[in-house]
Amino acid sequence: MGLLTLATIISRVLGNTLGAIAGYFRNNRAMKVVGVLVMAMQPIPTYITGLTPVIVFGFLWPILPISGGAQLNLDPTLTRTYIQSVIIHGTLPALTPVLVGMGGWFIAMRSLVSNIVTDDYVVYAELGGVPSRTIFSQYVARNAMLPQITGPALSSGNVFGGAVIVEFIFNYPGIGKLMVAGIYAGDYSLVLGVTTISIIAVAAAVFLIDILYPLIDPRVKLG
Repeated sequence: MGLLTLATIISRVLGNTLGAIAGYFRNNRAMKVVGVLVMAMQPIPTYITGLTPVIVFGFLWPILPISGGAQLNLDPTLTRTYIQSVIIHGTLPALTPVLVGMGGWFIAMRSLVSNIVTDDYVVYAELGGVPSRTIFSQYVARNAMLPQITGPALSSGNVFGGAVIVEFIFNYPGIGKLMVAGIYAGDYSLVLGVTTISIIAVAAAVFLIDILYPLIDPRVKLG
């Protein structure tokens, strides 16, 4: 849960930030290259995206562990050594959902920003001499982020449901791997428990977003 939560947050922040910059500064060559790379990675299957860092950082340049959730001979307590081991072992498993999920956030955010930059208030601010950074941060990015707020709530089911392919590639102890083990063993109570937790998590997250949305978007409260 900790691994996938952090991976979801990182992919969301990177995807939305790069997408907003690419949508506003459309003539920037560097952002065009980033857009091509991100969209090229988007359709690649998860198992291919996961095997690539294993080959690069596990065999060609072996600097990170490729299996397990932590070092085996460590006591699983909240000590500095154990936390460092968990972070090191979780780097490669977290990299896969970040690379996979970042493309969707990037494309959606770039599309939203591309539509907003043509609105009258943005054009008026540009003609009035407002600096581009101010327009981007205060007018364009903030308004484009509103539809993106519901995304993490809907993706919370992946956090509680586990990333089965990622956990099997890296032999990482997670909920998805536990659920598959329960299916193989015929433990339907375990499968039902994981599924129920996932459903409750998504419903609770969406309900929380519905409550908080008027605080984020004043137009909802006025409506």
